[in-house]
Amino acid sequence: MCNRFHMANFPEKVAMIKSFTNPNLRVQAIRVLGRNYPEVLFDDFRQEFVIYLQKIKSGGTIVDYRNSVHTTPEEALAEIKQLQETENLTALQFKLLEELSRYIQSS
Repeated sequence: MCNRFHMANFPEKVAMIKSFTNPNLRVQAIRVLGRNYPEVLFDDFRQEFVIYLQKIKSGGTIVDYRNSVHTTPEEALAEIKQLQETENLTALQFKLLEELSRYIQSS
């Protein structure tokens, strides 16, 4: 089923999401499309993805399909700051952390 989803065109992907009986697969499929192709999500799926993004931005706990807790943006930014202050970083490492920090803040 997952392989078929990844091989399908966008209208087929959206139709497949509607037919998924496994709620975890449904959520994963919406997140894949929302992250990479938000323009193909219809109203209900788009709203579900927006709620997911709002939960991430609010600092709420995000749990994946394996029940693993994800790092929040705030936690990632704190870790970046700690690394910048306590580690002996090369100029490239520092620059990469700065870019990652800007990306997290803009998302």
